[in-house]
Amino acid sequence: MMSTMHMLPRNSSLLNVMRANALDALKQVKVHSSATRICCHERDPFTVYTLIVACDATKSWWIIKKRYSEFLGLRKHLQSLVQKAKAFSDLKPLCALLQPILAKTFPKKHLRLDTEAIVAERKTAFHAFVASLMAIRSECMFVAPDDAALSRHTAQLNALLDTFLEVPGRHKAEERMRTSSLGLFTPPVDDPRAFHDDSHFHHHDGDNVDDCPICLDALRGDDKDDESVLRLACGHSFHESCVVHWLEQKVACPLCRQAATGGSIG
Repeated sequence: MMSTMHMLPRNSSLLNVMRANALDALKQVKVHSSATRICCHERDPFTVYTLIVACDATKSWWIIKKRYSEFLGLRKHLQSLVQKAKAFSDLKPLCALLQPILAKTFPKKHLRLDTEAIVAERKTAFHAFVASLMAIRSECMFVAPDDAALSRHTAQLNALLDTFLEVPGRHKAEERMRTSSLGLFTPPVDDPRAFHDDSHFHHHDGDNVDDCPICLDALRGDDKDDESVLRLACGHSFHESCVVHWLEQKVACPLCRQAATGGSIG
């Protein structure tokens, strides 16, 4: 990944430090990956890769489900963007931003049915791929706003990645809050008010329980380094390590069975 300082104006060393710290915080995401073999009538079985993304900085998490062809399609699109950008000197930072992820080995396409080895290789690669895409998204917001051409193209790249990664409005609204005060590019949010607080979450009589419903251990211990707690849209909370294995198989709350494709961290 290219150095943050190459993307920032140097008119204030303090502001640059603040921006660099904000960028580092947004890059700190955790990705959990798994794979599920899907069998449909009258067609060959295929594999769906589930990736759960959690960002402590924005207190958001969400689930992505993609097939190999979708990852391959995005990678080809990014390669095409780089080839076109090379013709313009003012877009060199964009090329430098994408080169590291494109330089990484990508799983080959196979004509035969997925084997365990193929699925394992792809799962590992897609785990790293999604983490890199999230870092690139963050870099896009730290482009100097006075560079019109570069800002326009990074905004388009940001929109492309938002769509692929299915980034929720809650995450984008929090990013906007963190970056707007630093004079940075702030991508639009569909409806920031709808994701800025927890008022849209459902509440249950058992919401105030102190134990994880899965492992029965305390959700929050005295150690501030304790693992994250994922709160689902239905209002139920679980240890991250406990609930991700469930969510990789079923996108529903283990307790009430309401749909669970995202939520908050806390």
